[in-house]
Amino acid sequence: MGLLCFVLEVDASIKEMGIFTDNRMDIILLRGPMPKIDHFLALAVENKASDLHFSTGEPTRFRVDGDLQIVDETPFDGDVLTALLCELLTADEQQRLMEKKNLDKSFSSPNIGNFRLNIFFNRKGIAAVLRTIPNRVPTLSELLLPTVCSDLCNLDKGLVLVTGPTGSGKSTTLAAMINHINETSKNHILTVEDPVEFVHESKQSLINQREIGSSCHSFADALKYALREDPDVILIGEMRDLETIALALTAAETGHLVFGTLHTRGAAASIDRIIDSFPSNQQAMIRTMLAESLKAVISQILLKRSSGHGRAAAHEIMVVNNAISNLIREGKTFQIPSAIQVGRKDGMITMDQSLVDLVGRHEVNPEEVIHFMENPNLIEAMMKNMPKSKRAPAPLATPNSPAAVTKKSQEAQNSPSLVKTLNIPNSMSVTSAQPLKNPSPSLKSPTANVTNAPPAPPKIPTPIKGGSTMSQPPPIKSTASNPIPTVPKASPLPSQPASKISLQESFKSLLEEDGSDDLLSDIEFVSEEKKKMG
Repeated sequence: MGLLCFVLEVDASIKEMGIFTDNRMDIILLRGPMPKIDHFLALAVENKASDLHFSTGEPTRFRVDGDLQIVDETPFDGDVLTALLCELLTADEQQRLMEKKNLDKSFSSPNIGNFRLNIFFNRKGIAAVLRTIPNRVPTLSELLLPTVCSDLCNLDKGLVLVTGPTGSGKSTTLAAMINHINETSKNHILTVEDPVEFVHESKQSLINQREIGSSCHSFADALKYALREDPDVILIGEMRDLETIALALTAAETGHLVFGTLHTRGAAASIDRIIDSFPSNQQAMIRTMLAESLKAVISQILLKRSSGHGRAAAHEIMVVNNAISNLIREGKTFQIPSAIQVGRKDGMITMDQSLVDLVGRHEVNPEEVIHFMENPNLIEAMMKNMPKSKRAPAPLATPNSPAAVTKKSQEAQNSPSLVKTLNIPNSMSVTSAQPLKNPSPSLKSPTANVTNAPPAPPKIPTPIKGGSTMSQPPPIKSTASNPIPTVPKASPLPSQPASKISLQESFKSLLEEDGSDDLLSDIEFVSEEKKKMG
């Protein structure tokens, strides 16, 4: 067993972690080999994982293409995980973690990449989630964003919202739009983030990035002073409270282009979220402000690609025109989806239309989008009206249909397991995922044991009214090999299902193996009596 030492400067508040003894420079001795945090970070980047999950008493998990996958089966000990995460924290950050029980920060690992870190505590102990951030800011074309997104970057003032659930790529979309402004305009761009994720270098524009905690105390505090810092473009990482939303609206009204995010789904829901954040006596005024300052809402979700690798983004885009502005002012947000449908010439698109387009281009499967659609019948109508030459090669199959089962087994064989292709240190206990084994050949359907079954009789046309015919089987004739039992009409007995015959034969063979002659003879006696009774 090896020994791994960490030297940390501690004080009385950090001693709550349970692994310190006094207020001096302590040496933590942890028995057993423990992998460095860089090992996990390198594995995550190599396998294009979006998130890394560490939790006391739980195995390590990566989120790949939206699914959590276990990488290391060995559960983390609390003290080991604490020391592992302390590699990423300074002494001040450790003290702040123990005071607030939560910590957000971003960091860069040399030759690996950039990461966003959140450390918290649960009932078992310490836990952490790390989000991988690309080293290079993607462009609008690389993200396949609609052309209207580049038009929004050319606005002089107003509010542009990017919304969606957690992990839907909002930060990446905003980073691409800020990068476009940075490359094409000579502006002062001021960002307020918690924490800073994508790092921008000044190009045509001057960029100042402020981080909550290290550069400023809060979003509201940073926005109060932002108007005195001569910004042209302001990026708000998250509009999370009433004061931040109010300051964002004020900045948009005073001639600044403001970008912000909300954890909402859909343009109408985003507008309602902003208005409902204010007291009822202020909502009429906020509707008027929003009708004048809001320029667009981009709502997006991520879906698995039909190829099985990567994810595709679906967007709902609302560009505010006179009609939508009046709907916001009059409080008729429920009519916004209809206004988006008729505004496609202005670059607008509903989420249902975007999902149908993705299916039509064979980027995602119909089964993947059906849960996100307001009107699922659009997919069925599209598949019905699509020419056969343009249809996807694989038919739409239910999850348990033979086609779906065959496709899943082929994907499992063709795509290697996550942990099978990794160069993992010896200190990490990893079990390779095994493909599902084929059913045993000895397991057969209940009808497989039925012998001498009569073949299906041919269908012959039977005349009906009007001269047309319909198929009807001819009467079955009694033969020596296929006698017809005579059943009393007063008390008809149901025919013996094939499955019961198979189960009975299996049960009889089991009794013969066990030597239960008495019980077997009783069963044969009852069967003979039933034959005599017809």
